[in-house]
Amino acid sequence: RPRDWSSDVCSSDLHRPVDGERIVLVDDVLTPGATKFEAVQLLQRLVPDVRFPALVIAVDRQEADDRGDDAAGLFTRETGISVHAAVTMTDILGHLDASGRLTGDIRQACITYLRTYGTAPARSWAEAAA
Repeated sequence: RPRDWSSDVCSSDLHRPVDGERIVLVDDVLTPGATKFEAVQLLQRLVPDVRFPALVIAVDRQEADDRGDDAAGLFTRETGISVHAAVTMTDILGHLDASGRLTGDIRQACITYLRTYGTAPARSWAEAAA
C-alpha cells in the first residue's frame, strides 16, 4: 500500500507552502522516483501554484531502464523539475578505485553491473575501468 504523505505534509509542525512559493525537493536517491512524483502531485493538489525549481539528490545511481532512460532524465521530462546530484555513482566508484579500496570481485561486480544497467556515462566509466 502506498504511503499517505498527506498526513506528513499537513502536520501542524511543518511549514505550509503558499501559492507562488518555490520549494526545492531534497532526497537521498532517485530510483525510479515514484515517491518524488507522488510528493509533487500531492503538493500541487494542496497548493496549486507551488513551483519546484529543483530536486537535489545525494547520489545519482546512474541506472537506466530497458529503454535507456535514466531516472533523473525521466523525472525532469515528466515534471519539468531539474535534478541535481551531490555525487554520482561513478564519482564514488572512481574515488574508491583511485584510493585502492575498490578491488577484486567487488570491483568487477560494479563494472559488470554498470555495463549492464548504467547510463551512458556510467557505462563509459565501466569500460575505462575494465
